[in-house]
Amino acid sequence: MTSLDADAVARRTDRDAFRSLIRSNPFGVYLVDADFRLSEVSLGAQKVFATVHPLLGRDFEEVLRILWPDPFASDALGRFRHTLATGEPYSAPSTVEQRKDIGDVEAYDWRIERLTLPDGRYGVICYFYDLSERQSWEKALKEGEKRLRLATDAAQLGIWSWDPTTDQVQWENDRPYEILGISRTDPPIGAARFTTDYLHPEDLPAFQEQRDRALRRESRFHFEGRIRRPDGEVRWIELTGATEPVDEQASIRFIGTIQDITARKTAEERLHTLAADLSMADRRKNEFLATLAHELRNPLAPITNSIALLRLAAADPVLSGKALATMERQVGHMVRLIEDLLDLSRITNDKLELKRERVELAPIIRQAVETCRGDLAKAGHALTVSLASEPIILDADPLRLSQVFANLLNNAGKYTEPGGRISLSAERDDDVLTVRVRDTGIGIPADMLSHVFEMFAQVDAARGRSHGGLGIGLSLVQRLVRMHGGTVTAHSEGAGHGSEFVVRLPLSVEPGIRDDAPPPEAGADTFVRRRMLIVEDCRENADTLEALLRRIGHEVHAVYDGTDAIQRARVVRPDVILLDIGLPGLDGHAVCRALRQEACGRRAKIVAVTGWGQDEDRQRSTAAGFDAHLVKPVELPALTALVQLLFTGAATGD
Repeated sequence: MTSLDADAVARRTDRDAFRSLIRSNPFGVYLVDADFRLSEVSLGAQKVFATVHPLLGRDFEEVLRILWPDPFASDALGRFRHTLATGEPYSAPSTVEQRKDIGDVEAYDWRIERLTLPDGRYGVICYFYDLSERQSWEKALKEGEKRLRLATDAAQLGIWSWDPTTDQVQWENDRPYEILGISRTDPPIGAARFTTDYLHPEDLPAFQEQRDRALRRESRFHFEGRIRRPDGEVRWIELTGATEPVDEQASIRFIGTIQDITARKTAEERLHTLAADLSMADRRKNEFLATLAHELRNPLAPITNSIALLRLAAADPVLSGKALATMERQVGHMVRLIEDLLDLSRITNDKLELKRERVELAPIIRQAVETCRGDLAKAGHALTVSLASEPIILDADPLRLSQVFANLLNNAGKYTEPGGRISLSAERDDDVLTVRVRDTGIGIPADMLSHVFEMFAQVDAARGRSHGGLGIGLSLVQRLVRMHGGTVTAHSEGAGHGSEFVVRLPLSVEPGIRDDAPPPEAGADTFVRRRMLIVEDCRENADTLEALLRRIGHEVHAVYDGTDAIQRARVVRPDVILLDIGLPGLDGHAVCRALRQEACGRRAKIVAVTGWGQDEDRQRSTAAGFDAHLVKPVELPALTALVQLLFTGAATGD
């Protein structure tokens, strides 16, 4: 082989190696030779030169105009020719054009340079990088950042990062400024200043523990606690964070969130309080039901015994009298229990209305004392009453006010050992009446003083001692006194030192007492025989009431359902109809309305005799056409007085 042949082989080898290097290059590279033809295309350029084989060897101007439209094709042609002629390189970062063949908008970062080819001539090589994929990534990143920002804004999250080595903090959005209550122009707060100037001292140990555990990489950072803002407001925050390595020297930094959770904490506290209140209410409800059962069983036992005694000793007037007195007393006790419950329900539901009038205090006190005298005497208590010598005038409901003082005296008697002393005193202080009820009883422990007026509360109940009653008497006292515009307070030196209840009420400013009581009716004690119809589904109740009314001289008929009531009324044409409301099938309201359509019913006085005694129950009975409303159990004297009043005056209720 000659030297010339060897040189040719070497040049060909160099050329082949050069071309191979270009073709195998994964990046975008193509070569324009000295004749300005597309000579080589790299693997990385295959995307641009998809039809590479037909284009190779063709004039580069033709290639440019095939692939790209003007003005880009003409401009690129000039750049390539200029670089080939002068050797001056050219860079065109982020050039965006639309491909002719596929119609997509594409972006390239490209550079052209002149180089010496293996054959010794000049060519132009172009290096380019397809920016479209990177721009897609950048677009996706921006979209992700936008979504993250929207999500953090919606969740009201602040984003932060912290370098434990330098204590430098970066805040990635504005929310931390809002949470901490500082200006956006203030620099971020480092951990040291945060713990001293902002963190609540009581929450510092928990913060330090979480921080140290996270620094040791034992757990993620999570802290809930209080901060004190510069404006003095205390807020709850939640901090969460995770560590990430910074360098190979095991340096780390924290990245996390901060959120204001004051509203959540407030709601949790309310729920906790509500749960505690509900638990307490449930416990008191159970205690009340147990007490109610006990209090109802107590009178039932002597009533049962008295009934048995009447059967065995009906001929003995002394024993029979004692048995009847016992039954009457215990039934009265049960009625008072039920009335207390009804009163409490009416007050709780704002259904009780005071019947105010200008009254003198002394008769009210006398009525209260008379109500309690029997129980106090039975326990051997000494009662002293001290009233002012001049009349004390109140604008009050005398019945309810008497109930207040009777309940206080009963309470004093219940919690005073037999043979104790109880006193009631009343004095005027300018335009305020002060009534004090003192006793020498068991006293009130300090921890119970604030609870004695709560519903179902009973002093000493927790110590296993029972003093009777439902634990609602003092609650009724407080509510009735408040309805009169007054106050009631409890005082005691402690267990074994007695107690004192003080009622303060506003006095009437006008002198004198209006006496609106109607004059007694002439012949009020004269008995008038009436024809009566009893309508009651409880046969025993109907039959016993029928026997009582017949015993005192009335003509009485009894039926046990509403349909029979209408039919019997047409026959007997009663003067008075005692009608139960809770009848099966046709109830008392429907029966009353039906009777009012009949001639026999229009002339009769129709009285509701029912266990329903709320104000709305009375309103419904009045709307249905009843003349009066009585609540069971009905005492014979009250029923007799009502019947007489129905024919001599206005209808009434209980």
